[in-house]
Amino acid sequence: MISGQYPAGVVVGMGDDSILQVVMVGTWECVCSSRVVVNKVVEGKIPATVVGGRGGRLWDTNVALLVKWIWRYRTEPESLWRKVIEALHDTKRSWTPIPFCKIGNGKHIRFWLDPWVSNEPLKDVFPSLFKMAKDKRCTVADGLLMSSNRFGGITGSQNSRMIDGGNIELSRLESMMDGIFLSDEVDKWSWIGNKHKEFSVKVVKDFLNSVHDYSNRFVLSWSKWVPKKCNIFMWRVGLDRIQTASALRRRNCNIPSPFCGLCEEYEENVDHLFCHCVMASQVWYRLSRWCKISPLFMFSVKDLFGLHKSVGLDKKKKKVFKGLVFITCWCLWRARNEKRFQNGTVTGEKIIQNVKSLGFLWFRNRTKGSSISWIDWCKFEWI
Repeated sequence: MISGQYPAGVVVGMGDDSILQVVMVGTWECVCSSRVVVNKVVEGKIPATVVGGRGGRLWDTNVALLVKWIWRYRTEPESLWRKVIEALHDTKRSWTPIPFCKIGNGKHIRFWLDPWVSNEPLKDVFPSLFKMAKDKRCTVADGLLMSSNRFGGITGSQNSRMIDGGNIELSRLESMMDGIFLSDEVDKWSWIGNKHKEFSVKVVKDFLNSVHDYSNRFVLSWSKWVPKKCNIFMWRVGLDRIQTASALRRRNCNIPSPFCGLCEEYEENVDHLFCHCVMASQVWYRLSRWCKISPLFMFSVKDLFGLHKSVGLDKKKKKVFKGLVFITCWCLWRARNEKRFQNGTVTGEKIIQNVKSLGFLWFRNRTKGSSISWIDWCKFEWI
């Protein structure tokens, strides 16, 4: 078994075409492109949640899974599936400098084609020597003379003209080989993108995501005990991507009224609907009384996402209160839709009761080890 080291910077420099044409036959250079069909996915604009996205780009996932098979090709030289692929698609082409290995017995590392003493393969460092080499796919163990467990020079796997035509390169190569030892251990590969030197699809996806600049992006810290639909709704609220009257007007949609669906007095936008509206103010006041904190005041929806940090609650209650803020916005939006589209009757007391009911249902069933009763939940004294 071989383990492998893949410099992350190489993957970044590869475009969609080159990285999607990689197959498990020992090359990154358009290997067997006529026989292998890869469905290319256009790079999307849906980054991971940690950088303000909705969960991750499909392109990153596809590339990460593709790299997984490349990794397995390197680390499973005796597996049946690799032998079948090599029998069908074997090629004399070589990998570009993706892996970097820790040399052992030299039987699994190709002398010219693998980057084992530098970040580049020796075929690129010493092109004249490589051009005159007879066996361009020889391993380290086969291609070098071992003397007293040291690399001592070039063997007969190279043409005799090599010394005459590449004395300078030969001197540099021998100097580079000085001090390198063979051992009885197998050659090892490790993944430098992981502190444990182990490959994982998650590490590749995180790295692919890290090369993009998300410094100016709104990043939502999700609440773990509320459903994804509620978290995604709050993410859209923070980006002003819900269908308020002002948002629809920006999209040139004809709407009956531009006014708030709850108070019907001011233009409806996310800041007014969730922070400034009279109905929303009543709901936030009732929420603060229920949670036994000071009255809440927000100037914009951005303030909603940091409320739990400044209400004076302990660590556990802060996590609960953060989820309650999300649920309150969720219930305000549902009440707005009910009044606007169903002509329903909406009151602050009704909305806060919905907040308590949904909060109890989700917290009790989505929090590990929670057995809270409805009475204790309504008192907010159970933590």
